[in-house]
Amino acid sequence: RVSYYEIQCDNGAKSKQKSSGVTVCTGTGSSSWYFHINHLHKQGIKEILKIGEVNYYFKFFLDEETLEKITLAYNNSLRFDASEPFMAYTIRDPIVNAVYRAEKPRDFARRIWIRSRMWDSSLVIDGELSYRFNDGAVATFEIKDEDALRTVIF
Repeated sequence: RVSYYEIQCDNGAKSKQKSSGVTVCTGTGSSSWYFHINHLHKQGIKEILKIGEVNYYFKFFLDEETLEKITLAYNNSLRFDASEPFMAYTIRDPIVNAVYRAEKPRDFARRIWIRSRMWDSSLVIDGELSYRFNDGAVATFEIKDEDALRTVIF
């Protein structure tokens, strides 16, 4: 079933979206949820670079080692430290047409606001806790400095 909601990140414009849902994580989840949803394989990187060569006359030296380095650099950019003061979000399988646009299907934010436009729906936290999230319900995810993770390194 398609999820229908409004979303706003930081102080940006609110937009209506239809998708398979939204995932939100801190740096702790960036090496699992966020990484596995958004990582690219060498094949995808290679195909994108080939399109650049053929259609836009960019010249890339695509030996296996270079391709591996580019893929690794992109995938490593998805991970971030748990102490970073922001969250990452991904709009899963966004519906894009004349009405709905996913301008930024993934990004970083300090505050994410979501209003449900669905009936018989749920907000699921960490794959475990489930809350009713019916039409008009609002969830706000926010990173605040006073709630920052504090660690001691010996």
